[in-house]
Amino acid sequence: MTHVRRTRIVCTIGPASASPAILRTMIQAGMDVARLNFSHGEHATHRQVAADVREAAEAAGRPIALLGDLQGPKIRTGPLEAAFQRLVRGRTVILTGESRTRRAQDAHSIEGAAQADNHIEISHRELVEALQRGDHVLLDDGRIELVVRSVDGGQAECSVIRGGLLGERKGVSVPGRPLPMPALTEKDLEDLKLAVELQVDYVALSFVRRPDDILLCQKHLRELACKTPVIAKLEKLEAIRNLSKILEVADAVMVARGDLGVELKLGDLPAVQKDVIDRANRVGVPVITATEMLESMVTSNRPTRAEASDVANAIWDGTDAVMLSQETSVGAHPVEAVRAMARICLSAQRHPTFERARQPWREPGQVGSAIAHAAAAAADELGARVIIAFTESGTTALRCSKARPRVPVVAASPHPEVLRKTALYSGVIPLLVSPGKDTDQMVANATEAARLSGLVRAGDTVVVVAGVPVGLAGQTNLLKVETV
Repeated sequence: MTHVRRTRIVCTIGPASASPAILRTMIQAGMDVARLNFSHGEHATHRQVAADVREAAEAAGRPIALLGDLQGPKIRTGPLEAAFQRLVRGRTVILTGESRTRRAQDAHSIEGAAQADNHIEISHRELVEALQRGDHVLLDDGRIELVVRSVDGGQAECSVIRGGLLGERKGVSVPGRPLPMPALTEKDLEDLKLAVELQVDYVALSFVRRPDDILLCQKHLRELACKTPVIAKLEKLEAIRNLSKILEVADAVMVARGDLGVELKLGDLPAVQKDVIDRANRVGVPVITATEMLESMVTSNRPTRAEASDVANAIWDGTDAVMLSQETSVGAHPVEAVRAMARICLSAQRHPTFERARQPWREPGQVGSAIAHAAAAAADELGARVIIAFTESGTTALRCSKARPRVPVVAASPHPEVLRKTALYSGVIPLLVSPGKDTDQMVANATEAARLSGLVRAGDTVVVVAGVPVGLAGQTNLLKVETV
């Protein structure tokens, strides 16, 4: 079944793709996970989009996961007098956490403040107070660079060393400087309640710096009587330094190359991406590669050759999923972007590098892990069509996925919410099956459902992974070879 796409596709839903008709077409084109970006849009809008995604997925007969992406403590510049502020090399500017109105009051008049105002307002005063002489401050995703000369009274005097036109609400970062910022803002806590209300299948936590950030998010979810998996978005240099500990507690990770690329030197990002993917694979944590993958398709109806190579290399590195951001949220060609991504994924997995580069996840002493690896070896040696993994929680399907079999893994479960979660796992095909009272009935139900879905044909060999007794999570202990 080489035609089955292994790498999952995550699509950000926005104004360009929020209509039911476009959502249905995107699912048909290959979308596996729909991302709701809580940094933008009202709660009512997200409620409507979530309902439309669920309806479109049901119509298509495919489990589609919903990912609620929290904004996190995103630091931005404040309002300006004009549309842009021109910053030229050598100019002195003042970073401040005070609002323009407050500064005007301190200067006794708006006119007086405007004449002397060389200030750049920063949304979080904590950043300004944490700065030290010699720190480099990056504005507008690194397009503008400042160096701190002095800090006094909650203000930082800086010199422009790389200039440009600065607009309002542009991102601000200070590579290498730990900042006393909360992992979850008040807005995030409200959005987390919305995510639970919408029954999203994953929550993505932005600007993760340490494992405690993930644990705090999980704690808030438990208080909301929810066990939704948490994805750690790797956007800070601190997160890369703490990656081993983060991988111990995160349910998945995202290489968010936009903000992460600002934190790193230009030439370091590709190596960090490869390292994160490899380390995540080795410990069995699903990994998403995101940001600017097909950026040109925001306006163009086809990607560049460089973008196609970028996506393919992420797949050969072993990423479980690739993500479309502006391409599907505000771009002019959201459906074409999904189709292009699916074509690149299929082409990449046909190359020998796809099999050679992927590192298997091993859990010494774990029966379920041993069964998953045995299933992958048996399927290869016997020429099996698929591996059918019965799963109550999704863990068996994940283990089989991370064993890197050459054939697809059919995640068989009677629980729709579990199947939606497996939509993020590489090489896994979710399949809704009727529960069985014993192993024989369970296998019969799954093989029949797979045959009716066109996943197998009469006479095909399948490798079955299951748990006995039936219906209990975490009991993977059975491997069986069947002929359909």
